[in-house]
Amino acid sequence: RNKETGQRLGRGESLDAILAKTGYTPEGINTLQSIHALAQRYHLALPILQGIYECVIKGQSLDDFLKKLMACSFEDECGY
Repeated sequence: RNKETGQRLGRGESLDAILAKTGYTPEGINTLQSIHALAQRYHLALPILQGIYECVIKGQSLDDFLKKLMACSFEDECGY
């Protein structure tokens, strides 16, 4: 289920469309949402997690995420 969902996301389908067609939510989606909620609750700076969340859940393009990630300085990335 995770693999199929990932492949469909990679082909450009939205998560909402995938979930509507398959009728189930893969455990990876639930895990991503849970980890994101924990990061928010504990104010953790996890830019890769945030980017994956934005791409998968919010529909941001992978290109936009990668450009934003690569524009961050090492110090910003590590929280120094």
